[in-house]
Amino acid sequence: MKQTFTLFFLLLVFAISAQENNVPDTSKSHELKNEIGINLFNVNNLSNCINGTVNYNFAYSYLNGIMYKRYFNKNVLRIGFDYFHYDIRGDFFLLSNIISVRSGRYDIGKLKLGYERKLTETREQLFTAIDLNMAYGKGKNFKYNYMYNSPIGNEEENIKIAEVGIEPAIGVNFRFSRRFSLTIETSIRLYYAYIKGDIGQHSALLFTFNPVRLFSFNFHC
Repeated sequence: MKQTFTLFFLLLVFAISAQENNVPDTSKSHELKNEIGINLFNVNNLSNCINGTVNYNFAYSYLNGIMYKRYFNKNVLRIGFDYFHYDIRGDFFLLSNIISVRSGRYDIGKLKLGYERKLTETREQLFTAIDLNMAYGKGKNFKYNYMYNSPIGNEEENIKIAEVGIEPAIGVNFRFSRRFSLTIETSIRLYYAYIKGDIGQHSALLFTFNPVRLFSFNFHC
């Protein structure tokens, strides 16, 4: 369903663009100080800690965030919120004749506050940015044990996740009309994560690369 909505948004973009002039009046774009963007999809390198072991997985999300930006010429202040739901299959381990498969399911909300600097004033507006982000969520770790392909017992652990970090980014804002644009960002994230579960607690300093941190459809006013 979310993929359908994403496709609808993209079709809407082309329809709006077709109604505009071939070259938008970017000379007046600076007059519009506010931007509201809806994140259509992203690809994040999600790190998770299952039984004390850090795993890295690429996760895909659709229509999962919103961002507001306030322009001061080339300087931009921004604030946003993202919601992530992940189902992750972890590693499996073989010990004697016992196979252990680990996975996790997480729901995480992330608040980000940052600064952006425009590098160009052309139709394709390059920019750099840095965000301070804080995240909190809940989840569940699963451990399935098998012997000779027969289940011998499962383990579940409820966990809570708290994160704080910084996230430098680089991106491009494509102004296909005066009031509408598309933005794509790539980022790296350095953050401290604290995970508390039924069995124990863990903490780690993590570094991740997010190839498509956001791909958003934006309205300028």
